[in-house]
Amino acid sequence: MKSSIRFFLALTLLSFASSAKADFIAYNVPVGTPGNQDGFTLGLDFQVASPITITQLGLFDAGGDGFVGRLNVRLYDITNINTPILLMTAAFGPSPSNQGNTLIGGGASRYLAPTLIGAASLGLTVGKSYSIVADGFTPADQNGNYNPAVSSIAPQIIATGLRYNSGIVGLPTAIDSGPPNKYLAGTFAFVPEPGSIVLMGLGIVGMVGYGLRKKAHAST
Repeated sequence: MKSSIRFFLALTLLSFASSAKADFIAYNVPVGTPGNQDGFTLGLDFQVASPITITQLGLFDAGGDGFVGRLNVRLYDITNINTPILLMTAAFGPSPSNQGNTLIGGGASRYLAPTLIGAASLGLTVGKSYSIVADGFTPADQNGNYNPAVSSIAPQIIATGLRYNSGIVGLPTAIDSGPPNKYLAGTFAFVPEPGSIVLMGLGIVGMVGYGLRKKAHAST
């Protein structure tokens, strides 16, 4: 019985370690979701429940057929909303350099290697506030605004609000209401930091191990 418990615990820890290497999608959209508006710069505000590292920026691709014009995705630190900090940017469009974008995670979002500002990798920490912003939408490259929302949010992401502006490049200032994931615009891929995954795994392993030992003791 003890060997079975040890095997199960080891398998559980291995599964958590593997998940730390897999990319999650912050805001994921069902394949085939159409756009329904254009002309706005849209921002989704969020915090993180545990530390993560962003690996790629993404953009909603209405219809999953690529982009006609140039669109941009920007990630801001808005902990101090009076002095937002631009952390990360990526451009999407029809030029050959952007044709390698691929649909990731089963959703209607395209990703490319981001242009990082001031760092080779980007980690987001608990206690700070962020906004993922996208602009450049046109009738040919629409975004989405759905209430009720159709996108799903990764469990590590705490969606806190929405912001928008018409025709402004940068961080939008107008605050919107409704579900905090109703916009289909910018998104990103990320991996949880290994420490947070291990702690979560150890907690679950401890509870499972205690339950198995208690059950074995009761049967003797």
